[in-house]
Amino acid sequence: MARLDFRYVESRTLYLALFRHMQFMARRGCWRTAFEVNKVLLSLDPVADPYGALLTLDFHALKSHQYEYVRQFVRDWSWSSVDLPNWAFSRALAEFMMEQQHGSAAHSMELLVQAILKFPTVVPVLWSKANVGVDDVVLTHPYFQDEVIADTSAMTHMQLVVQLFVERHTPLYRTPEVSRWMQEGLLLALESIAVNDTPQSKRDAQKRLCTYVIPENISRHVLVADLETIKAGLPEDIRTAESFAFDPLPPRDDVNVYKEIMRGDDGRGPRMPGTFEIDGEVYDMEDFEGEEGMGLLQQMMNFVRLRVGGAEVEDPGTSSDEEVADDQ
Repeated sequence: MARLDFRYVESRTLYLALFRHMQFMARRGCWRTAFEVNKVLLSLDPVADPYGALLTLDFHALKSHQYEYVRQFVRDWSWSSVDLPNWAFSRALAEFMMEQQHGSAAHSMELLVQAILKFPTVVPVLWSKANVGVDDVVLTHPYFQDEVIADTSAMTHMQLVVQLFVERHTPLYRTPEVSRWMQEGLLLALESIAVNDTPQSKRDAQKRLCTYVIPENISRHVLVADLETIKAGLPEDIRTAESFAFDPLPPRDDVNVYKEIMRGDDGRGPRMPGTFEIDGEVYDMEDFEGEEGMGLLQQMMNFVRLRVGGAEVEDPGTSSDEEVADDQ
């Protein structure tokens, strides 16, 4: 039940720390830990999902063999939509992995065909990267091609989430059993396309995702996910926006008391690089030199703490333990 308001800069440090920790655990192959951290990250704000935790949760669940979790999550999740390419295919793959114990793949095949028909642009990219043996004529079928063509290097929302899915999930689809399952699923999907040229599911997905307006949380996810090729496909205003490694892509409704301190009362932005304001008086960073500068620094720290916490701040000085040690 714990929630953390992403608007506040102090909260965003925890979001970023969890995302980075999740990345480090995944790189070390600690998939169950990455999965649990991913769940915590999503739970802090499951509606807005500021760091796009939904884009990785299914992957970490599959890597840690939590197949039942994927099935239940798609069925029971009510906070936010999981109507994304990664969840459509991961749901089918999770079902397939559970069915292996019973020697049947009927339901997973149905889910796979549904995913292909709904997100067909996944097919030529994922099938090729996973080295699934399919005739090139099939992969170039018009149904599986992008319908949006524009004179821009930016990706649509659909292209972006498809690329994220394929880059992250491809290793899961390279085993012989999964490859055969994918081949069969594609043939069944082609049969369905021959009967109904453009199923309603594809039309709905195209209408919803074929736009160059990329949600803020997905853009932020791409910026911190260390996927440079995909980052280049973000809209120019996102790629060129002022941002910092410790606070990538702050929200539009940012609540940052430190920014308020670093600018004038008129709120028109920072005064000059390297300057700040304390109680109406503007200081330069060069003033922080020598003993006088240390006193000024302490004054600034007290001012910030009072603004943030509203409590008097005492000079920590030397701890009592250190004082006793010095006396001895």
